[in-house]
Amino acid sequence: MTDETRGRLRAIFEAAAELPPDQRDAYLASACAGDPTLRAEIEDLLRRDEVADDDFLCSPVLRPSTKPAGDAALPSAIGRYRVTGRLGAGGMGIVYEGTQASPQRAVAIKVIRADLLSERLLARFRNEAEILGRLEHPGIARIYEAGVATLEAGGAGSPFFAMELVRGTPLLEHGRELPTDERLRLFVEICEAVHHAHQK
Repeated sequence: MTDETRGRLRAIFEAAAELPPDQRDAYLASACAGDPTLRAEIEDLLRRDEVADDDFLCSPVLRPSTKPAGDAALPSAIGRYRVTGRLGAGGMGIVYEGTQASPQRAVAIKVIRADLLSERLLARFRNEAEILGRLEHPGIARIYEAGVATLEAGGAGSPFFAMELVRGTPLLEHGRELPTDERLRLFVEICEAVHHAHQK
């Protein structure tokens, strides 16, 4: 895709995304006249933009923890990782910061909430662990290990991922501070990472 085509796609997508759904068809017919491939691409982006994905691993934003540190006891360890703090929580799980002894490194540990466990979710979790474990791309945090660990004495095992810890400002917050051309460059980088993941 040329820079010109990419720029046109972005402009039409952004304009269409701002319109009420019942006005998009007429707008796309006019804006994409003579280019059914472009229109199909934009319609696909719009569908994806509207779908709220509830997959644990695909949660777009990590919500910072709202509980004070003393409110909830942190597990001392998850698998072979020592827990050093709580980073946040999403709809399906909790994310902890931890350390791995060998090799020595900081990690993020995502744990599925025990109250949401089902055979279906566990099967999906295992499948995603296999897929994500094979991904190598600079825009995708690396998975170091996936497993099941007991977090409380006598408790059921909880599926977890230990992965590369990426520090920084949340993406949406960072994006708000960028000029449009920088936002678009960042969007392209994200699309390239997603494309790489979909190829696997």
